[in-house]
Amino acid sequence: MQGNLGPWPYEVEYGIENGVECDVLVLGGGVAGCFAAISAAN
Repeated sequence: MQGNLGPWPYEVEYGIENGVECDVLVLGGGVAGCFAAISAAN
């Protein structure tokens, strides 16, 4: 038996890149990420 998930809800945009300029980039919202973000903001 195979399920049907239906169409993908987002349009696929291959080859598109978004540039971001920043001084600090924190990836993750765990304990270490939150501490890093708070420390960087201070």
